Amino acid sequence: MNLNRVAAVALLLVVAAMPGLAQPAALPGITPQGPWVSQPKCRIRFIHAAPGVQMANLRLNRSPICWGVRYGAGTCYRSVIAGSPWVDVTTPSNGTNIVPGATGDFFPNLDYTILLTGSVGGFPELTTTTVELPSVKVPFNSAALVVVNALPDSPPIDLTLDGSLLPLGVPYAGYEPPMILPPGKHTFSVQEGANVLTPTTTRYLGGGQTHMMVVTGTLDPTDGYPVVLRFYSNY
Repeated sequence: MNLNRVAAVALLLVVAAMPGLAQPAALPGITPQGPWVSQPKCRIRFIHAAPGVQMANLRLNRSPICWGVRYGAGTCYRSVIAGSPWVDVTTPSNGTNIVPGATGDFFPNLDYTILLTGSVGGFPELTTTTVELPSVKVPFNSAALVVVNALPDSPPIDLTLDGSLLPLGVPYAGYEPPMILPPGKHTFSVQEGANVLTPTTTRYLGGGQTHMMVVTGTLDPTDGYPVVLRFYSNY
């Protein structure tokens, strides 16, 4: 499995997990050296962005921490003990590997979004893309936006934001470092060169939050997976 790591270098917000959404869980197989509350933590969530795969589980040390995630859906963050667990993605029904396992490195006080990306046809292969975000606070009068390109058959893409073209050139399985925007309603579309890939979408971005926009689907108009902009907040 390729763990395509991406490290954020700009201002981000990590808010505390909402009660009932992200339940504390030690990484399976990692032996704490003291009480769980005293161990260095990170947060992990899972986004399913691979068209053609019905559902998937994310496992750490062969124990699911996110399960039954459908295409286009994302989980809340889970608080886990930082470490280097074995990471793989499997089918919910029988535990068959969708993505073969590999060792991941998860450091304290960071947020990790692990995306299932790629194509069931193998071009490109199914893999995971990891977005790593530092735990720094976005002011409540601002909103941070991370753009991830999960289109398996796309060249680099650009973003039109509020009617202005931003030539970002985000490659497949890559991302644009977080940009800071005023909170409120914004309009978005993506394009490749002069080819507009999506209709304009309006989205409200709440202040004091980091929002992730994942471009999903494929460029094949016949396969039933249109290009869609999906938004995930940092809960």
